[in-house]
Amino acid sequence: MKRFFYFTAVLILMMTAGCGKYYQVEDPTTDKIYFTEDVDRLRGSITFQDSVSRKTIILQNSEVIEISKDEFKAKTGK
Repeated sequence: MKRFFYFTAVLILMMTAGCGKYYQVEDPTTDKIYFTEDVDRLRGSITFQDSVSRKTIILQNSEVIEISKDEFKAKTGK
């Protein structure tokens, strides 16, 4: 019984380890849309790496929306 419990626990951890979050970030000033897997918020601004251009972006004013992995892949080609 213990083996089954440990096996199940390890399986669940492995399945959830690959689950990431995906974001669409819009800059309302320029209407530019970015896609990223990580957003850092600090003192009213956000910093992230754009998944398409691979550039680090810093925005003072933005709209961040969490999107699905499928939508992220469709819009970034990754």
